[in-house]
Amino acid sequence: MGLWMALHAPTTRRPAPALRNATRALIAVTAIVLAWIAFACHPVGDYFTESDFYGYASGASLIRHGQFDFSRYSVVGPLYELLLAGLTFVVHDAFRAGELISIAAGVGVLLLWAGIVRRRAGEAAALWTVLFIAANPVFLRYGYSATTDMLAVALQSAAAYALFARTGPRSELAAGMLAALAALTRYSALYLVPAALACYLLWPEPGLPPLRTRVRSFACFVLGFAALAVPWIMLSLRAGHVPGANLFESFSFYTDPSTARNIQDTAPGDTARAYRSLVDVVRQQPGALVMRLLANVPDHLMRDLRSLVGLPVAWVCGSGLVLALLDGTWRRLLPVALTGALLFASLVPVFFSERYALPLVPYFMTLAGLAAGSHLLALRIGRVERPGVWLKWIVALWPLALSIQSSVSLQRWVASQLPVEVIPAGRALRDAAPPGSGVLSRKMHMSYYSGLNPVAFPRVTHLAELAEHCRTNGARFMYFSWYEAELRPEFWYLLDSTAVVPGLTRIPFVGKNPALLFVIGPEFGRDPDWLASDSLTGLHVARAQVQVLSEQVTWRAHTALGEEASARGDLAAALGHFLAVTRGNPRLAWGWVRTGDMLLGLGRGDQAREAYERARRLEPGNVAARIGIGWTQLRGERSELAARTWAPLVGETHDPATLRAMAEVFEAAGDAASLEAARKALAALPQGTGR
Repeated sequence: MGLWMALHAPTTRRPAPALRNATRALIAVTAIVLAWIAFACHPVGDYFTESDFYGYASGASLIRHGQFDFSRYSVVGPLYELLLAGLTFVVHDAFRAGELISIAAGVGVLLLWAGIVRRRAGEAAALWTVLFIAANPVFLRYGYSATTDMLAVALQSAAAYALFARTGPRSELAAGMLAALAALTRYSALYLVPAALACYLLWPEPGLPPLRTRVRSFACFVLGFAALAVPWIMLSLRAGHVPGANLFESFSFYTDPSTARNIQDTAPGDTARAYRSLVDVVRQQPGALVMRLLANVPDHLMRDLRSLVGLPVAWVCGSGLVLALLDGTWRRLLPVALTGALLFASLVPVFFSERYALPLVPYFMTLAGLAAGSHLLALRIGRVERPGVWLKWIVALWPLALSIQSSVSLQRWVASQLPVEVIPAGRALRDAAPPGSGVLSRKMHMSYYSGLNPVAFPRVTHLAELAEHCRTNGARFMYFSWYEAELRPEFWYLLDSTAVVPGLTRIPFVGKNPALLFVIGPEFGRDPDWLASDSLTGLHVARAQVQVLSEQVTWRAHTALGEEASARGDLAAALGHFLAVTRGNPRLAWGWVRTGDMLLGLGRGDQAREAYERARRLEPGNVAARIGIGWTQLRGERSELAARTWAPLVGETHDPATLRAMAEVFEAAGDAASLEAARKALAALPQGTGR
C-alpha cells in the first residue's frame, strides 16, 4: 500500500466516465454562469459590438411582418435575423432573445469541441479544452452578448465537428450544409470550404479506395453547401444585391488598423477618408497591401497570444504543441490544425479585433487541452492498485485561474460601460411621444427602447445645421448622452442641464449615467445668447465634461468651475472642483494653492496648511503657497510665526487684505522695517482696490 510516482501516465485511451461526466458538469455550470450574467447583469446592449444588435432587431421585426430586404445583408448573412425573428414569437423582448441565442450557441461550442477533442485526443484533453475555452475572457463575453458572433462560432464548430468527429457520406453532406449556415451568418466562414476540401483530399476515409473516397467526399460536401448557399445567392442577385458586396466595396475599412477607419463620425464633405474597394486598393497600392498582409501575420499572431488567449495560457498552448509532437497526437490533429491555419489566414487581411478572432479560441484552447491531457509529464502519483492523480493538472490550474481572473475583470468592465440609462429614458420617451415620431441619437438603442423611428445624429458644427437635419428627417425628439457628447464634441454643452437652448424642452427621467432627453420645438436652431460668450460657453462645456471624462482629462474644466463657484461664494463646491484638479494633475502646485484657499475659507486651517505645504514642496518659491501658510499660522493664533513667514513676501503681493494683515502682525511683532514696507505697499495700491 506504499506510495508510487510515475513521470508519464499509461498510454491507454479507454473511456473515462468520470472525466466525461466532469466535462458535462462543467458545460452545465458554464451555461448557468452565462445565463446569470445575461439576465441579471446585462440588461442592455453596449455601445460597442452590441450596438449592431439593434439594427438586427429592426430587420427581424421586418421579417416578422413579412418584409425581407436583401440590401441589409451586404456585410453579414440573413441567418441571425431569421433566427431572431422566429424566436421573438416566443420571447417578445428581442434583446433577451438575442442573449438566449448566444448562450445556446456558447454551450453548443463547448459540446462540439469536447466531441472533437475527445475523438482526436481523448477524454482528459477534452475536459481541459472545455475548461480553457469556458475560462477565456473573450469567449465568455460573447457567450452572453446579443451579437452574431457566438452563433457564427457555433455553426463553424458544428461544421468542424462533422469534418473531424464523424465519418460517412451523411457527415460530409452535413458538413457542407453547416458550412453554408455558418457563411450565411458571417460570410467570413467561407474559409471552411477550402478547409473541408483540403481535409478530404489529404485525409480520405480509411478502408475505401482513396480516389473514390475523395470524389464522394467532395461531391457530398459541395452538394450540402450548394443546397443552402445557391438559393440565397440566386434570390439576392434577383433582388439586385450581391451578398457580401460591402465587404469588397469598403475593403479599405477592414484593412486599416487605425481608429480613423470609421468615417461615420467625420465632418460632412470630408471625402479624403472615404472607403475604397478591393479593386481600388489593389490597383492603387498593390505593394503597400502586400506589405501590410505580410506584417499582419506576426502581428495578428502575437495579438492573439497576448489579448485573445492571454500569455499564461499561451505558454500552456506552446507546451501542448510540443507534447503533441512528442506523443504522436499531432497526426490525428492535422486536419484540425489545417482548418485553424486557414481560419487565421482568412483574418490576416483585416485589422486585428478580438471579436473577429473569436473563432480561433477553440483551436488555441485545444493546444492547451493537449498540454494538460497528454500522458507525457503527467507526474502521476498515488497508492499501489489505485489510478492515482496527475500533478500536472494541479500545475495547469494556475494559468486557468489567471484566465478566469482576466475574464471576471473583462465582464466587470463591460458591465461598467453599459448605457443602462437608455431604458428609463426610453420609457419616458414612449410615454411622451406620439407614435411614428423620430428620435435623434448616435446609436439605435433609444429607438428600440422608445419604439420611435431612429434618426442618426450627424457630424455637423452648428445648431442650425442640426435643426435642419432634424426637420428633414422627422426627428421631434433628441437623446443626448455621454456617448453623443464624446462623439459630437461640438455640442458638449447640450449635456449640461443648466444650458438653456431655444427650442429644446427637457423630458425628465432618472438615469444612472449622464443623459438628457429633449422635445424639439420650432425655435430649435437659433443660437442661445450665451453661446456668443466664450467664458459662458466654456462653463457649460466644463459642466458637461466633468460628468463624463476622467479627472486626468478634465482638470482644466474643474479649474474653471472651481473659480466660478469661488466667485459666487460657494466655497464647498469650489473645494470639490479644486480637489478634482489635484487628483487629475497632482503635480500642479497652483491646484494645491487654490485647494488651500478654499479650505482656509471654510475654517479648516490644518488641512489648508497641508495643501499649501504640498504646493511649496512642488515649487519651493511659490509665493501664493508661502502667503497661504502665513494665513494658516495667523488663523492658528501664531502671529509671530506668521510675521516671520510673511516678512520676505511684502513686495510679492498686491492683495489689500493680505497687506493689512501683514501690517498688523508686523506691528505686533515689533518688525518696524516690514511694517513700513507693508504700509507703503498699501499706499501704492490704485484707488478702488479696497485698500
